[in-house]
Amino acid sequence: MYLFIPFILVSIYSFFFSLIFNTQIKKSFLIISLIITYFLYFFGKIGFLEFGNQILLFSSPFIILFIIKKRTSISSNHLKEVLFLTLAFLIIIFYTQGAFLYKYDDFSEYGIIPKLIFFENYLPIYIDYLDKGTHSKVNIISIYQYFFLKNSALEFQENSLLVVNNFFKILLIINLFSYINYSRLKYFIIFIIFYFLIYSLSTGFDRLYVDSIIALIIPNLFLIFFNNNKKLDYLLFTLLFITIPCLKFSGIIIVLGISAIFLLYNFFVKKMIKVLLL
Repeated sequence: MYLFIPFILVSIYSFFFSLIFNTQIKKSFLIISLIITYFLYFFGKIGFLEFGNQILLFSSPFIILFIIKKRTSISSNHLKEVLFLTLAFLIIIFYTQGAFLYKYDDFSEYGIIPKLIFFENYLPIYIDYLDKGTHSKVNIISIYQYFFLKNSALEFQENSLLVVNNFFKILLIINLFSYINYSRLKYFIIFIIFYFLIYSLSTGFDRLYVDSIIALIIPNLFLIFFNNNKKLDYLLFTLLFITIPCLKFSGIIIVLGISAIFLLYNFFVKKMIKVLLL
């Protein structure tokens, strides 16, 4: 239950973001999670990872005061979405209770790097004695794990990594289905969504490998691209897009492939429209 402290922090910032930009809490949770991660990564790059975390921590009371001031703008839907996400978080904690990392996770960079970042308060590139994986690799999900672990006020625990990983997957899944409109969605997009969703869930919720996260990001990108979007959707698209290569270097190939698909789609659609107009 100690992980509820950082969960509350994410909730506070998500409420703030939702009230400012008039968006759903469930979308705000995903956007804020990504913003917090890259905010901490920026401070980590200049050697002040822990200081960046303290900024987020000590800024939260001012955010709470703003939310209280704007409490009349809080609707029942806001509260229902927060309750739903809270229950989801509780279920994840219950599911991972007593869980430990598999040896393939524990002795990989996905298990070692979060532990070192937690104790050293530095990004891997600044940890001299790190002799595992690639030092320059971002491994961005470890920064998100750092935020939860560092603000839980307890010692490092392996199952906490699984809780954070699974919560981020749940946020991606929830956002994924929020875009679906079966009356307008093309069949091949539905196929892509469920293909990657099945792939991601087939690996289970007890691994730290980021392939399942990437598999959930891809259909989110496709749905955002093929839907009528608001400005915040483009922000989310950008954050998710740059997250893929930040999870693993081979994600650059995925990014190039997705970019090619989107560019070709735009080219042929615009070309066909011009032909029809003529």
